[in-house]
Amino acid sequence: MKPIELIQDQTLFDINKPGIYMIHCPIDGKVYIGQTAVSIKRRWSCHRSDLRKGNHDNPYLQNVYRKYKALSYFILENCIENLNEREGYWASQIEKEFLMNCSPTGKSNGGRKKKIQEEQYPEIIELLKQNKTFDEIASQYGVCREVISQVNKKTIQRKDLRSSMLIKRNKAMAKYSEQQIEKVRELISKGKTGREISTLTSISESYISQIKKRKEFQLK
Repeated sequence: MKPIELIQDQTLFDINKPGIYMIHCPIDGKVYIGQTAVSIKRRWSCHRSDLRKGNHDNPYLQNVYRKYKALSYFILENCIENLNEREGYWASQIEKEFLMNCSPTGKSNGGRKKKIQEEQYPEIIELLKQNKTFDEIASQYGVCREVISQVNKKTIQRKDLRSSMLIKRNKAMAKYSEQQIEKVRELISKGKTGREISTLTSISESYISQIKKRKEFQLK
């Protein structure tokens, strides 16, 4: 069924009550099916705010808004019980090519954003190393595949940043001779403080701290 066929007379519903709703893009015909246990009016307000700020938790809906700026909001039914079941029912009535929900069953989180915590990043990267697909991992964690994609991108960016910082640090250390660094190590072994060593060698305390931690520096 095409989404437009689900649109009913909106005067039959109460926007101030909970229920199931549909966000429809009249340009490409795609829809997002949502649910809320609070008033639909309030939930729609949250959607509009997140979309305007560009941080909506559904990337498909955010992209459609960014591209067309045209979205229409419709109530499908007022209800308070079995929200997941009712949302899944309405989503199942729509041809999959038109559905923007992350979950194939159309189930959303009722306005509570589902995110991956940073402490979970290593386990996700490990799964990617095991050749698990974004879709497989997304299903395991109950999020959109785009969320997994973002975790992957952020991890790569952080790795690149660390590499860049290491290169800069090594270049900065290159201005110190091997003899100077050996002198620092000697003073450290004699129990001199970082400030004392800095005064004696003219090397910054931050670099002295790195040497003290036995970091390896590339000398050029």
